[in-house]
Amino acid sequence: MTAVNSSLNGNPFGAPGTINDPARQAQKLSTQPDQPSFLINKMAHIFSLVFAADFPDRWPTFMDDIFLSRGLDSVPLVTFYLKTLLAIDSEVVDRDIQRTKTIFDRNTKIKDFMRDLCIPQIVQSWWTILERCSDVTAQCLCLDAVAAFVDWIDVELVANDVFVPLVISRLGNKDISEAAVRAVSALIQKGMPPSKKLSLVTALMDVMRSNHLISVNPNSDYEDVLRAGSLLSAVGSVLIDNYHK
Repeated sequence: MTAVNSSLNGNPFGAPGTINDPARQAQKLSTQPDQPSFLINKMAHIFSLVFAADFPDRWPTFMDDIFLSRGLDSVPLVTFYLKTLLAIDSEVVDRDIQRTKTIFDRNTKIKDFMRDLCIPQIVQSWWTILERCSDVTAQCLCLDAVAAFVDWIDVELVANDVFVPLVISRLGNKDISEAAVRAVSALIQKGMPPSKKLSLVTALMDVMRSNHLISVNPNSDYEDVLRAGSLLSAVGSVLIDNYHK
């Protein structure tokens, strides 16, 4: 906590190679897979505070230095990275939290610079994790990160022929289908021109229909019914809202 307080008061978090170096702390987590969840969550929160304090003015390469340049080649590091992204979303983006104008302006600046400096690389990391990491927790956290970030990043980064099929395919996996539903719902609820949204929803519906993800029958189990109901409810709400615009 001393390192965090130092950063928030205007000093670097920790020089590279020192005990307080965040990259070194993240690396420790990747080599010690049995860390308790509460510790990982607390560290992710601390890293989000450091990010909010130092990015972009003092540390524009935060994401690359701490995570992206390291390859994310272990499940503990992937999990910590994704939890840090979700903590950053809570700290910087979450609209349910009341903020002062100063903090609101700071957060707007952070999002603007993230779009330019690291969001494309973050989206690429999501694709890599979904494609190559079979850990269920990591897959769910990744889909939750997609759901959290998609509202304010360029929709073309995720609404494309490479990323969408990867997310849609997760709808059929009972272990991660709920997280996949949240990601798909967030994608279709993203603000965009009505004509563009209609095209996106139509394309998604065609893919889900062809994969039997929104159809049920008397033999369907609870998970299938819940998935279909959640998806159809999200699509219906979006289409009604689109109609009235």
